[in-house]
Amino acid sequence: MKDDKVLYSIRNLQFRYSQNPVLRVERLEIERGKIYVFLGPNGSGKTTLFKILNCLLYPVKGEVLFMGDPLKQSSDIRDKTVYVHQNPLLLSGSVMYNVAYGLKLRRVPVEERKKIVSKTLSDTGLSGFEYKKSTRLSSGEVQRVAIARALAVQPEVLLLDEPVSNIDSENILKIEETLLQIKEKYRCTVLICTHNLPFAYRICDELIHLENGEIGETAENILKGRVIKQEEQFIYFKSGELTLICS
Repeated sequence: MKDDKVLYSIRNLQFRYSQNPVLRVERLEIERGKIYVFLGPNGSGKTTLFKILNCLLYPVKGEVLFMGDPLKQSSDIRDKTVYVHQNPLLLSGSVMYNVAYGLKLRRVPVEERKKIVSKTLSDTGLSGFEYKKSTRLSSGEVQRVAIARALAVQPEVLLLDEPVSNIDSENILKIEETLLQIKEKYRCTVLICTHNLPFAYRICDELIHLENGEIGETAENILKGRVIKQEEQFIYFKSGELTLICS
C-alpha cells in the first residue's frame, strides 16, 4: 500500500564509480512538502545521491521508490523533479526567456506561459528583471533565475546542489525567502546539499549528514526561522518567540 506522505523511499542503496564505492544508504525516507538539507564534506556522496534521485544515475544495488513506484519504472519522474546545478547555465537572452523556456518545451500556450512566468518572477522576488539580459546578472541573480526557471514548471521536487556557494549575503537571504515561499505556496519538496551550516539551519525541516557515502543521524531542525535584520557583523534571526543574534 502506498503512503501518500512519503515521496522517496530508499532501501540498501549502493553506488560506485568503476570499483570505488561512493554511496551506501541502508534506509532513508523523504516526505512531501518539507525542506531537507544534506550536509557533508566534498566526496561524501551528496551530489551522487541527488543525481540518483533525479534519474541521472542509477544505483548498482538496492531499491529507490518514487511515489511508491520503483524509480526506473516511474516514467513521469523527469516531469516531476528538477535538478539545479551548483553553477547553473542560463541561455543567452532575457530573464523572461530563460524562465519561460521549460514551459515552451512542454508546449504550454503563449498566453498561459506569460501568466506563469509573471507569477513565478513575483514569487521569487524577481519582478522587474523580466527584460534584463542573462549576461548582466551577478552570480547570485543567476542562481535565483535558475531556481525561478525550475519552479515555473511546477515540479513535485526541487533539487538544489550548493545553491548559495560563492554568493553574496544579500542574495543568500533572497534565496532563503524564495525557498520558504516555494514550500508554503507551491507545496514543493525541496532537497538541498550545502556546506553552509547557518543557511541550512535557517531554512530546513530535516538535516541529514553524509560522510564517506553513508548517512549519519537525521535530525529535525527545531531552530528554523527567518532573518529579521542584518548588520555588517550580525544577523538577527527569529525562531518562534526567540530572537537569535549570529555573527
